[in-house]
Amino acid sequence: MFSAGAAASGDLEFRSDDNAWYNVTVKLEGDVLRISYSEFAGEHDNIFTANHFRSSSELSDFEGRFRPLSRQLQDFECPNIDPGMPVCASYSSRADDVRFYDALVEGVDYLEHSYANGEEECLCNFIIFWQNGPNSGNFAISSIANICEIQFSKINDAVLETFFRKVREKIQTKMNRGDTSSEGRPPTHNDGGVYQKDDCRPKLKSRLSFFGRMNQDTRRAKRSSGMVKSCEDQQTLNRRKSEVIKQDADIGGMKYQYMILLENLDKGISPVKLAKFLHGETLILPRVYIFPCLTYELYARGAVVLNCRTNLEKLCDFLDNPDHVILSSQGSNWTSCEARNFRDNGGRSHGARLGE
Repeated sequence: MFSAGAAASGDLEFRSDDNAWYNVTVKLEGDVLRISYSEFAGEHDNIFTANHFRSSSELSDFEGRFRPLSRQLQDFECPNIDPGMPVCASYSSRADDVRFYDALVEGVDYLEHSYANGEEECLCNFIIFWQNGPNSGNFAISSIANICEIQFSKINDAVLETFFRKVREKIQTKMNRGDTSSEGRPPTHNDGGVYQKDDCRPKLKSRLSFFGRMNQDTRRAKRSSGMVKSCEDQQTLNRRKSEVIKQDADIGGMKYQYMILLENLDKGISPVKLAKFLHGETLILPRVYIFPCLTYELYARGAVVLNCRTNLEKLCDFLDNPDHVILSSQGSNWTSCEARNFRDNGGRSHGARLGE
């Protein structure tokens, strides 16, 4: 039978109070669970005592903060990454601080791999939607080197199983004697644990994927495009008419959405590529949708959607700058469906070409 006197085990990751996931080892010392973070000194250990859990729901929340180690994805595995896939991705606020947070893959721009020096290197771009961390609720562009596959298999760890059993026994004892308020106070940092009552279980929100929403938003944009002229005088930003659409249940996130309609885009261009181009020029990462086009049409149409008026004005400043001419790979100017500011630009221009 398993002895929990001073047993330890590893190959786990734990979601700490900062919502980031860390590689940890766990050690059971009587009724005390010690969580040690890999590559961190012992002073950063977290301590949890079995007696301080007040209910089964608290224990369930705590159990949800553990899972098997996420697996680093390899370059050849990019075809297995699809929109809607939950991942654990790295985020760096500075060079010496790299943390891992849950995210959803929103879109994939599959590119030809490099085989320099005989080694395969994935050059694809992945749009991810942060579920946790400082950028929670925002999009980002990532590479496969920064993405790990979450392991959803059941944790088979004798130390945790023993500790959880001890907690359940103590909770049951309290219930049997009518004590549901817990003895003592809730655990605090390094004094009975850092467990908090709020729900710290990792939650991957059920959301439509980037391309799944594109079909719905395409229909919505077509229905609303006829309304732009009627509100031209109300919504004029730097000579470019932008449509303000109210929040729909499946878009979510903000009270208002701002949309710029574009024409003269390359047929076959991906939303990811267009979003990456705009991000590189403006540091804004909008949601981009490419509308279906007929075979005889020479170009595609699309929409750029933002949830921040400040970013809308910044993007309009970039698009309306008379010193810019943004060209498709075929040499045609981008135009807005309403303002068409790029058609009559004259004189010398410092153009940006998509795809270069």
